[in-house]
Amino acid sequence: MEVSIFISFTIFFVAYFVTLREKLDRKINVFICILMMNLNINFFTLAEDNLNKINLTTSLSKYVSFLLYRNILVPFFILFGIHYFFRSISIYYKIIVFLATIGALYAMEAICKSLELFTWKQWNSLYSLMYYIILFSLGCVSVLLFRKMALSRRRNEQNGDRLL
Repeated sequence: MEVSIFISFTIFFVAYFVTLREKLDRKINVFICILMMNLNINFFTLAEDNLNKINLTTSLSKYVSFLLYRNILVPFFILFGIHYFFRSISIYYKIIVFLATIGALYAMEAICKSLELFTWKQWNSLYSLMYYIILFSLGCVSVLLFRKMALSRRRNEQNGDRLL
């Protein structure tokens, strides 16, 4: 049952993303998605030993569901949030998008906990909230830096200074 829920979520969000009218460049989307996947997958390895913070299930179907959640759904949720964040004009809409993205990530974590995909040790909900805020913020900063780098490159090409 867990696998079917998370495969359905994954298929839905990937299909929605493919059909989404893109405001961000495809290169930025790929960069943000890969960055979020790497940060999300390797977070515990970077912070501390994996097994000190989490108890994973031994059931294969629940473990596959956990991997879908961690490796695909979280990066796509953040990518959607960033997409709508930069698409919005009003600061109020940006705040709503930010809160909705963090809320959706938090709700997905609650679903994972209710299905007993994992249990946290030495970790609480406030840490998860801060982690999602940091991931979203890093994604936004990455988009801004990527755009700045692309703009700088275009200016250099227009001036005849080609970089190899």
